[in-house]
Amino acid sequence: MAEKMNQDAHEDALAALASGGQPSEAAAEEAFMPTEIDSHIGVNPAIDLGIPEKPKLSSAQAIEAKKTRSAQLKSQHSAQVAHHFRKTAIPLLLTMGGVLVIIGISVLVMMADYKPEYPDDKNLLLENGGLFSGICLFLAVVLIGGAAFFHVEVTRAKQKARRLQEALEAHNNQNNANV
Repeated sequence: MAEKMNQDAHEDALAALASGGQPSEAAAEEAFMPTEIDSHIGVNPAIDLGIPEKPKLSSAQAIEAKKTRSAQLKSQHSAQVAHHFRKTAIPLLLTMGGVLVIIGISVLVMMADYKPEYPDDKNLLLENGGLFSGICLFLAVVLIGGAAFFHVEVTRAKQKARRLQEALEAHNNQNNANV
C-alpha cells in the first residue's frame, strides 16, 4: 500500500516537472518518504544515496543567501563583459596604432623630401609636420601599449581558467577514486 502511494507521488512529481511546473512540496516530500520495506530493514533512502538534507532557512537567511548569490552573479557577469571587451579591443587598438604609425612616418618622409615650387609656397601640414608626426607617433605608442596590456590580461584570464579547470578535474578524479 505504501509502495503504491510512493509510486503515485513519484508520478505526480514527474508529471509536474514534465508540464514545466514545479512539483508541490507535499508531492516532493511524499516521493522521498521511506516505504514499508525500507522501514523493515532500517534504510533511509536520503541518507543511503548521499543526498544531503535541505537545511531549513529562516526568511531573513534565505533573503541574505539570494542577495549574496545575486552579487556573485553580477561580479561574474561584469568580469565576463570586461574580458570580451578586451578581446574585441585588441585588434582595433592595433589597427588604429598601425595606421597612426604609418601616417606619422609618412609625414616625416614628406618633410624630408619637401621642396617648394615657389618661394612663398606654404604647406601647413609640412610646416607643422614635426608636431603632427610627434602626436601621431605618441598616440600610436599609447594604443599599441593598450593592446599589449589587454593581451596580457586576456592571457592571464585564460591561464587562470585553465588552472581552475585542471583543479576541478583533479578534484573530480580524486572523488571518483575514493568512491
